[in-house]
Amino acid sequence: MGKHLDLLKDKPSGLYFKYLLPSVSASLVTSIYILADTIMIGRGCGAAALAALNLVLPLFSVLFAFGMLFGIGGGVLYSVARGNNDSEHAKSIWSTALCLNTLFSVIILIFGGLLFEKLCYFLGADENNITMVMDYAKYVVFGTPAYMFSTFLQAFIRNDKQPKRAMIAVITGAITNIVLDYIFIFNLNMGLAGGAVATLIGNIATVCMLLTHFFSKDNGLHFSPKNIKPYLAIKIISSGGPSFFIEAATGLITLTFNHQILKYLGELGVVAYGVVANYALVLQSIFNGIGQASQPIMATNFGANLYDRVKAVRKMGVITVLSVATIAVICAYVVPVPMTALFVELSDELLKLSIPALNIYFLAFWFLGINLFFTTCLQSIVKSTPALVIMILRGVIFPILFALALPEITGSGIAIFAAVPCSEVIVSIISIVFIKKFSVDKE
Repeated sequence: MGKHLDLLKDKPSGLYFKYLLPSVSASLVTSIYILADTIMIGRGCGAAALAALNLVLPLFSVLFAFGMLFGIGGGVLYSVARGNNDSEHAKSIWSTALCLNTLFSVIILIFGGLLFEKLCYFLGADENNITMVMDYAKYVVFGTPAYMFSTFLQAFIRNDKQPKRAMIAVITGAITNIVLDYIFIFNLNMGLAGGAVATLIGNIATVCMLLTHFFSKDNGLHFSPKNIKPYLAIKIISSGGPSFFIEAATGLITLTFNHQILKYLGELGVVAYGVVANYALVLQSIFNGIGQASQPIMATNFGANLYDRVKAVRKMGVITVLSVATIAVICAYVVPVPMTALFVELSDELLKLSIPALNIYFLAFWFLGINLFFTTCLQSIVKSTPALVIMILRGVIFPILFALALPEITGSGIAIFAAVPCSEVIVSIISIVFIKKFSVDKE
C-alpha cells in the first residue's frame, strides 16, 4: 500500500480514509490488550481482582507514553523531513529516536525493578491486596521494553507510509493476548498473573510483526550510529511532548481518581471507575487513531507548504471525532447496565455507582475528542508548545483539581466522575482559540 500513496498529490479525502481504518484499528486494538484482561479478570477472578488490576493501569499509561514520546515525536519530524525531501535528516531523526527509546526503556526497567514493592504501594495497594497487585505489576515492569517498542515502532512505521503493516501487527498481538487470556485465566487458573503474562506475550508478538518492516523493500528507516545527533533529542522530545501527556495523563488521572474513590466510595467505587476507565481507554484509542491517521498527511503537506490540504484533512478529522463521541454518549444513557455487566457480575450496590458514573463521565467525550485531535493538528504543523499546554491543562492540572475539589464542594463521592467532563469543556475552549491563532491560514 505504502508505495502507491502520494501524500502530496493524492486527493486528501482518499488519503484520509486509507489511513483512517488502519490507524484507528491499530490504536484501538492496543487498548484491547488491557480491555481483554479487565473483562476476563473481572469475570474469572472477581471484583477484588478487578479493583487490583485498575490500580496497576497507570503503569501501562506511563510505558505507552514514553513510546509515544519518541515514536510520535520522532515520526512527525521524520514526515516533515520527508516532505522537504531531506532524506539524510530523516535518517538522523530515526536513528536518534531509536537510541532514546532504547535508553529510556532500560532506565525504567532498572528503576522499576529496584523500587518495585514501593511502586505498588504508591499505586494504591494496601496490605489486603498487595499480593494481587504485585502479581500483575511485575509482568508490566519487567516487560517495559516490549510495551515501549510496541508503541514506538507503530508510530514510525505509520510515518514510513505503512499503516496497514502497523494495523496487522497490533491485531496479531491482540488476538494472541485474548486467546492466552482465556487459556491462562480460565483453563490454567493463573488468575491476575495469567492476564499479565498474556498481555506481555501479546505485545511481544506485536513487536515481532513490526520488525518485519525492516526486511521489506518499502522500508525507509535505516539506522546508523553516525546518524545519532544529540541535538535532535530535544526536538524529538518537544515534538512528542503532547502525545506523551495524552497517554501519561491518563495514568495520572487514574492514579488520582483511585486514591480519591477509595477515600469516598471504597473498593466498589474503584470497580465502578474501572468500568468507566476501560470504556474511556477505548474511546481515547479511537480518537488517537483518528489523529494518527491525519498526522502523517498533515505533517507532510505542511512541510511542502500545501496548507489547503492540511485544512481539508483537519475538517474531516473533526467530523469523525464528533460522530464517534455522539454514539458513545448515546450508549451510556441507553444501555448502562449491559455496559457494566460486560466487565463484572452485577449487584445493586455496584449499579448505584456505575450507572451515574457512566452517565456523567461520558459527557466528556465530545470535548475530549476535540482536544486530542486539535493537539495532533498542532503537532503536525510543528506547534508543539500550544499542544503541550493543552495536554498539561487537560491531563494534569484541571482533572486533579476537580477530582480533589468536587467531592468536598458537593459532599458526594459521585461528583468525582464529573471532574473529567468539567476539565475537557474548559480546555476545549482553549484548544479552539489555539487552532484559530496558529491556523495554517496564517502561514
